[in-house]
Amino acid sequence: MTYVQDFILTSMEATAMILILDPLIKEKRDIKKYCFIIILTSMFTILTNSVSISVSNYFNYIFIIVLIIILFKKKIDEALMELGIVLAALMIIQLVIMAMIKLTKIVFVKDFYHGFTINSILIGLCIYINKFSPIGKIYNDNKSYIRKVYLFIINILFYILTAKFMWETNRKFFNESMLYISAISIGFLAFNIIFLVNNIKYERQKKVIETYNQYSPIMSNLIEDIKRRQHDFKNHLNTIYGIIQVTDDGEVKSKLKEYIESLRNSVQDSDNIVHVNNKIIAAIIYNKVCEAKDKNINFKYDVDNEADLGLKQHEISEVLNNLLDNAFEAAIKAENIRKNVELKIYIEEVNKIIEVRNSIPVNNISNMSNFFIRGFSTKEEKGHGYGLYNVKKIVEANKGIIQLSIEENIFIFRLAFS
Repeated sequence: MTYVQDFILTSMEATAMILILDPLIKEKRDIKKYCFIIILTSMFTILTNSVSISVSNYFNYIFIIVLIIILFKKKIDEALMELGIVLAALMIIQLVIMAMIKLTKIVFVKDFYHGFTINSILIGLCIYINKFSPIGKIYNDNKSYIRKVYLFIINILFYILTAKFMWETNRKFFNESMLYISAISIGFLAFNIIFLVNNIKYERQKKVIETYNQYSPIMSNLIEDIKRRQHDFKNHLNTIYGIIQVTDDGEVKSKLKEYIESLRNSVQDSDNIVHVNNKIIAAIIYNKVCEAKDKNINFKYDVDNEADLGLKQHEISEVLNNLLDNAFEAAIKAENIRKNVELKIYIEEVNKIIEVRNSIPVNNISNMSNFFIRGFSTKEEKGHGYGLYNVKKIVEANKGIIQLSIEENIFIFRLAFS
């Protein structure tokens, strides 16, 4: 084939690759970057093919990974993971197309026509996947779990590179064994996918168990607190009766009002927490109520049980704990003003809102754009600065919006989920 024909076929393959890669990249679609990758990859492929076709694929994939890392600011492991998924999808589609062509016994006069036909069908199927397939949502919803399964990625990449090497070095054998190779490839990929799905299920179950174990003791303390208050109810009745007996008639009303008011305040927190339907949220609030009493923080909360955030239980735990921990730390540092922290979970039009407010001196506010950068912290000790970064990742994974604002001496974190 001529250089022009090579460039056309390579550009078509690169286009198909970009169509699969696009849903995996959680950024605004950048056509210029995609065109740059397609053109540069095609030119690089032609150059490496002129040196050695058998090893050109290895250099090409390395080149693509480098481009993805630079243009989309990806980490190496994330770029490898996404490339593995893209190549696995393309290989399955290509093998199926080639097997179907072989079964129809269509004979092509030139390799270029054969390649052009396969790539044309490939691009059509990739457009359909790009538009209608949930591959992007599935990947981004499970990215944190998939990241741990490097064996899956290594297996896929190794198998694809081996298949490519066989295709380039012994195309006759590859064509003659097309149906067997297709069946083995699909079976191999299916085995790896089953392994991956089971691993994700295991990781999810482990997260659920960890979350339950973390908050089960807190809920037990809350229940014990309620039982203790119920046990003391008789004593409170006796105290009220005693007030009536020993107090002058003119002062009975005020004394009873004062005592009952103090009693009502003491049981209000526990009573309100019990009525929070989500027990993880209830446990977190109870834990913070106890902490607020120890640290002399005025902590208020208001939870709308109708506001289903759509987050997993461990995600709720990470988001609320990190936001409230951050708010408590900021409130404690706020000198000469009342230490206030407020949590609100409610519905606003079609959005579910998590809002955390805390008092803080305005002149102590750092650059708010840095708050969600990994490793950024106002503490001097090392090992901090990951809490709000984790919040950001969870919010992004669930297509939420983060809003930061200041109203007088109140700093506001607002998360909105559709």
